[in-house]
Amino acid sequence: MPRQLHSIDRIFLDMETPDNSMGITPLYFYDPSGLANGTFNIEALLEHIDQCVRSIPVLCGKLHRTPLDLDNPYLVEDKNYEVNNHVTHYVLKDSSSIKDLSNAITQYQERTLDTSKPLWDAMVISGINIKTLPKDCFLIALKIHHAVADGMTLMNLTAKLHGQIEIGAPVKLASNSSLLSGGLLGMASRVFANNLKQSIQLVNPLLKVAPRLSVNAINYFFDNLNKSNEPVAQTRFAGNVTPKRVWGYTPLAIEPLNRVRKLLPSCSLNDVLLTVIAGALREYLESKNELPDVAMRAMAPINVRSEGEVGAAGNEISMMSLSLPVEIADPMERLVEVIKFTSNAKEQQLKLGSRNVSELAKNLPAAYLSYMNKIVSSSSANKMVSKLGNTVVTNVPGPKEELNMLGARLINMAGIGPVSDGVGLLHGVMSYNGNMVVNVVSCPSMIPDIKFYIQCLKNSYESLLQAADARYSNLVSEELSQALINETH
Repeated sequence: MPRQLHSIDRIFLDMETPDNSMGITPLYFYDPSGLANGTFNIEALLEHIDQCVRSIPVLCGKLHRTPLDLDNPYLVEDKNYEVNNHVTHYVLKDSSSIKDLSNAITQYQERTLDTSKPLWDAMVISGINIKTLPKDCFLIALKIHHAVADGMTLMNLTAKLHGQIEIGAPVKLASNSSLLSGGLLGMASRVFANNLKQSIQLVNPLLKVAPRLSVNAINYFFDNLNKSNEPVAQTRFAGNVTPKRVWGYTPLAIEPLNRVRKLLPSCSLNDVLLTVIAGALREYLESKNELPDVAMRAMAPINVRSEGEVGAAGNEISMMSLSLPVEIADPMERLVEVIKFTSNAKEQQLKLGSRNVSELAKNLPAAYLSYMNKIVSSSSANKMVSKLGNTVVTNVPGPKEELNMLGARLINMAGIGPVSDGVGLLHGVMSYNGNMVVNVVSCPSMIPDIKFYIQCLKNSYESLLQAADARYSNLVSEELSQALINETH
């Protein structure tokens, strides 16, 4: 049976333009000293990557699209697949230059994937000699189209690359000819049947979600009847993105963040992270004289995989809108406001059921998506998206212990992902081996000084830790308990 993308996957495919790559790219930094003879070997690396890719259906298949895109695309066998056609070995002009390394990564991310081939490629950079990295460090940038992978898919691939999960046997996909065997009539019948099936499958989640949506809408109206309207802050990130990208990252130690988390009831590590990001945005926008007087919003993808779908490929996500109270100067007061908003958002998600919302999106009929693509202009879509949030914040839990590949120690993980018109700023967070790495992606017209913004993240992190220590360090346990209760009520 041919493997078919669902409608969330299809949306990510349709979002890509020649100027806007929808690739998600984990970056793996390695110490080569543990390799055979302590030497980097591109042939051995290619063979290992090839084995991993051949065991993952969404990576070894190419797209087959139907006429007029009236059905969601299929993944079929690529008889011409060769790993050498997907991996580029790159050597920096200046092996000690952070700027050269960053430029190589952003230029790589800017290029869209060739959709006539399996939807991934990789760039390997060897012989990196930046002071903060081991001698002759090498990097793998592994770009995969968002149409076939989300953050959890990447973590599954990461586990295979580093021996945490058995690679498994090569998969066999249906051939392109099997989809064409019935001729035009057979194709038309399949398109009709699939759209009908999606419409039927839409009924169950719709019946679960629609009544709850109505009740929640009524409750929201009465709850906010006497409150002022709270618009989404208008910022420089709401415009159209350019083809160029800027990227930067900073590791934040998790243990101090966990100390702050334990101070306040109902506080999560994500709440602390959002507070750090809000503080960084406050400092950055204030330096541009653009600080809004209302909270910004973060669009946060939610993993909705069941226990049996942990290793599933594709996109199994819902979306939540969270607060970034940049208008609040005090870091701890900012954290309290984040907790209040997040608790309410989680409650709403619980009532709706994140899985139900995801199933609704996954089963939107393909013909409807094709129709909407034709009638909704890019500017209208931009305005709709910008009303949902100012930035996307993703948080993908990674391995807690140090990994190695073929003997090479994985010293750091980072990542770079897509931005889009209307939401031109991405905070991609990955955790690995005791650190939480915050990656920032935008375009130069929105963040022309990415190093300064990364410094703003570091400043916000330190300010939050200092504020927590200053507020609670002198209180005895009983006083502390009462103070924490008062903070969140």
